[in-house]
Amino acid sequence: IHNNKPAFSDFEGVVKMFTAAGVEEQAARDLLQNDAYIMEQMQKTHELMIRYKVTGVPRILVNYSYATDVSEAGGYENVFKAVDKALLEPNSCK
Repeated sequence: IHNNKPAFSDFEGVVKMFTAAGVEEQAARDLLQNDAYIMEQMQKTHELMIRYKVTGVPRILVNYSYATDVSEAGGYENVFKAVDKALLEPNSCK
């Protein structure tokens, strides 16, 4: 998506994005037209952003226990090193 910079500003464009990612077209349409589900997911996402103090992107959460970003990791080249290290740490995931 970042490389091709597609325009997904309309409903059909978003459906195409989902189908290109392997989602069946009718399932994508049904999901995108389900306002209650979308609002529920947006609320859950907002709560997670508050819980993990996400103020910008990219921010990577590991096992619901650790978080990092480019600045905290010391640069882009270190982000996945930090993620790999966090994956080795104890966590509360079940």
